[in-house]
Amino acid sequence: MYACGMLTMLRQWTGDRPDKELRRVARNDAIITLPLGVLVLLEIWVPSIGDTLDRPALATLCGLVGVLPLAARRVAPLAALVAVLAGAVVGGIVYPDFKSFSLFLVWVFAAYTVGAHESNDRALWGLIAALAGIGLLGVAGALQDQSDTFSIWIFVGAAWGLGRAIRSRELRAQTLQTQAEHLTAEQELRAQRAIAEERTRIARELHDVVAHGVSVMVVQAGAAQRVHQQQLGRQRGRRHARVAQTMHGFFERGANVERGRRLTRDW
Repeated sequence: MYACGMLTMLRQWTGDRPDKELRRVARNDAIITLPLGVLVLLEIWVPSIGDTLDRPALATLCGLVGVLPLAARRVAPLAALVAVLAGAVVGGIVYPDFKSFSLFLVWVFAAYTVGAHESNDRALWGLIAALAGIGLLGVAGALQDQSDTFSIWIFVGAAWGLGRAIRSRELRAQTLQTQAEHLTAEQELRAQRAIAEERTRIARELHDVVAHGVSVMVVQAGAAQRVHQQQLGRQRGRRHARVAQTMHGFFERGANVERGRRLTRDW
């Protein structure tokens, strides 16, 4: 049931992430979890590091159950925290004599991750779950005394608060970056609009200049045609006048010749 519940929560919290990113995050979290697991085993099996335990195999099981869920701390932060605390509570009830500093570090890491990677509501529920789980451990006798419970509360709460502060800073930076991108896009759009308007204005002015030039050319061509026609009319008038004048002179000469003939006959 515990494993089924963990798988269900992982599917819910990882449905929107690409597989490549999930693998990268899981690999990095596993690298962090491995030293903590080794430290837990050293505390159990090396007497010079930890306390001498009469049932090291059971302590090993309890320690691994409390450490291994940390490998999913950024894939599913709240689920990892709940799993770590649940494993610690179960281990504390089954084997209250096993007390590990490594598990304390795991709780701190898990609380920080919830604060840094979850939304406000989920992060708050994670803090409540962490404080409640540590309180259950104190009641079950898995901690040294009541002062240890308060000290762990303080450290876990401080880690959670540090995670929230870092998340707030990152969200603020993302907001500023988004605003800067929007401003840049808006400036580019305004620049494109200004360029388009300037091109339209230049095209309109060119059209007006060309239209005015064509109109002037048409008017000048019409005027030149009329002037040319007027000049042709004047030239035709001059030619007609010359022809008429020549004909008139010819007729006058003919009349003079006729009058001379008549006078000659009369004599």
